[in-house]
Amino acid sequence: MHPIFFSTSAKDVVFAEKVWLKFGSDLIYLYSKTGRQGAEFWEEIEREELPNARAIVLFWSRAFVSSPGTQREIALAAKMLRTGQLRSAIVLRVDDCPLLPPDDEQDRDVRKAYEDLRPFLDLTRASEATLSVDLAASLCDDLVARFVAVAPPVFARPMLEEEFFRQAR
Repeated sequence: MHPIFFSTSAKDVVFAEKVWLKFGSDLIYLYSKTGRQGAEFWEEIEREELPNARAIVLFWSRAFVSSPGTQREIALAAKMLRTGQLRSAIVLRVDDCPLLPPDDEQDRDVRKAYEDLRPFLDLTRASEATLSVDLAASLCDDLVARFVAVAPPVFARPMLEEEFFRQAR
């Protein structure tokens, strides 16, 4: 299980993979890179990876909004965010897809994807539209840092060591 879940459409997966490559594979689930071979796709996503993630990165785009797979992921993620199961999120705008549904949008599933995006936008500010891979990785870096345990540096303390040796004698 991975603490961070990358949610992206198949059309944007190359962009997400470039961002993923900047980090360790043990931290981030991206189905094209860390998905288990032979696993049942939705079983892995909906019962293992996404429910156990603590953060999500949404690669928001026109393809994301219209893809049944990402519509399914964002619906589950929005529910998890509302219940506190997901604690952090980033919305990366891969293209110029608006953050609010167009007034003339008729597709019910697309409108639902926009509705499911709302709680994420209440939590965090979305990136600029059509961001670069480097900017996307930089934005993800702060999120990743929360899940990487770094040991504090150990400094030599010769005066303390001398005192311990002196008292031990």
